[in-house]
Amino acid sequence: MGQGPWTPWQMLCWGFVGLSGAALGAVCPRAGSRTLTLFCFFWGYLYGALMDIWQWSVFIRPLTLKTYLLTWAAGAGFDSLRALGNLLFCAALGGQTLRILRRFRKRMVVQYIEEFPGGKR
Repeated sequence: MGQGPWTPWQMLCWGFVGLSGAALGAVCPRAGSRTLTLFCFFWGYLYGALMDIWQWSVFIRPLTLKTYLLTWAAGAGFDSLRALGNLLFCAALGGQTLRILRRFRKRMVVQYIEEFPGGKR
């Protein structure tokens, strides 16, 4: 899609995706690939709704709930394709991705030793 005035909004949205993914991992540490797949499907729509705020606030007048809903409805087909793509890719690759992330987290754990053997520090 390239770079443009929408890029900061995309960066903000992807930041929200990452934060909510971390929150999901903290709240449901044993969440499986089904949970991840539903999460990604949901974000397909939410990402579009957040990006619609940018389009609505820049190009649409007057700024009313009705005009926002019309803006959202105009992009609903694209949002549905994004959500479906998220669903299919995550269903195919989600389990493997979770294994990689869990292995990475396990390898990155730092444990501090209070006392070294022999009393030396």
